[in-house]
Amino acid sequence: MTKKAFSLTEVMIAITIAAFLFGALVLMTSSSAADTQKTANRLLAMQLALETLNIIQSFPPDSITTLVLNPYNGPITDSSGETIVQPGQAVTSGLEMKYADSYQKGYFYREITVEDLPEGNDTARFLKKVVVKIGWNENNNIPSSIENPHRDKSIEVATFVLNEKQYY
Repeated sequence: MTKKAFSLTEVMIAITIAAFLFGALVLMTSSSAADTQKTANRLLAMQLALETLNIIQSFPPDSITTLVLNPYNGPITDSSGETIVQPGQAVTSGLEMKYADSYQKGYFYREITVEDLPEGNDTARFLKKVVVKIGWNENNNIPSSIENPHRDKSIEVATFVLNEKQYY
């Protein structure tokens, strides 16, 4: 009766194949986690843009100008990346708005532009175009829009504001 066993070469080949498969699994898992973080950042940016549009729509339509909305431009969080900066909010009020724990720390900034529609039709004087741009850095660093603008991500959301008080 002869005993059959694996040779050293067969064992080494099996270990090599297993290592490659394990490495591919680890790579796929880490790639999935990075994609999930990118998607979470994009979702948060969209939420911030829509919140900004809701704030803008609460203003009287004839007062919506770039100058009035200028305090809303700039970083959305403080340097810790957790506390939401609200224009006109007193620092001593003790009221701090925080991101939910489910969001990772991120450094988001906002740019708002208000444009009058070009004269050319009768309805142009009733409408203003408002564009909200939210930018962020995928590495959760302070946005590098000055040094490396190609590394920052951004989305833009636009809407039209109707001034119903204008006369025909």
